[in-house]
Amino acid sequence: MIKKVQKKMMIKNINVKNKNRRVRMIQNNQPEKSNTNQTVNSIVNNENLQKNDDVIKRKNVQKRIRINTLPSIEKSLVPNHIQKTINNNINYSSVKPIFKGETIYLIGGGPSLAGFNFKLLNNKKVIAINKAILYYPKADVMYWTDTRVYNWFKKEIDEFSGLKYTIRNVSGPNINILRNTGKGGIEINAEGLRHGNNSGFAAINLAVHLGASRIVLLGYDMATTGKMTHWHNGYNNVNRTKESIYTNNMLPYFQTLVEPLQSLGIEIINANPNSEIKCFKKVSIDHALKY
Repeated sequence: MIKKVQKKMMIKNINVKNKNRRVRMIQNNQPEKSNTNQTVNSIVNNENLQKNDDVIKRKNVQKRIRINTLPSIEKSLVPNHIQKTINNNINYSSVKPIFKGETIYLIGGGPSLAGFNFKLLNNKKVIAINKAILYYPKADVMYWTDTRVYNWFKKEIDEFSGLKYTIRNVSGPNINILRNTGKGGIEINAEGLRHGNNSGFAAINLAVHLGASRIVLLGYDMATTGKMTHWHNGYNNVNRTKESIYTNNMLPYFQTLVEPLQSLGIEIINANPNSEIKCFKKVSIDHALKY
């Protein structure tokens, strides 16, 4: 209503000005030119332009917000199997399927691997998880989730010549950071991993990205054996993992892998007949090493 009144007043003022103009033109013997309609149209057009400007400004603001919240992608001169991207000052990597169609062995930390001869893994594709890298530095890939692992074993990890992956923002030589995209299931986007509250779970997702047709789990006990929590001597100043942590926070997520792995045609073998992970086929270590 206010805008309509203002418009009428503007038109009235224009009419008064035009009337005065006509009087002056007559006095000066000049021909009369009526441009009231043109002036009114100009006012309307100006108002429409102002509205359009406001809409454009709002869209530009929304666009800037979207740009700032979405990852920007930038290709870098890195090895063929890694494509770097930049998001919020973190360099994310994209895992390439360099082991496509192969069997990949994952070295977990469960006590069932106590006394294992790691030379038996020579000439196989291997992902060493956490501290396993100290005992089998010939692994093709290393993975860890807990930031403390890098703090504890920085020297060994920095010297490791294979591929290094984590979902933590750490800075070190040739460390490839992937996105933490949640807990359960399989992340199909090769820039991210699901972690299931433990490094062993995330390493399965990593093996999928690397192109595995079969994944063999070594030391995936998800339980302690007597006083043993690991096949190695554990981690400094870290309390013994409670059984309730395995039962409530870790084990349930492995079930969420079954259907996605089946749909991808990936076989998964648990090389510990006594493992608390019940949802995968179980075989002995000797049998698993035949693949």
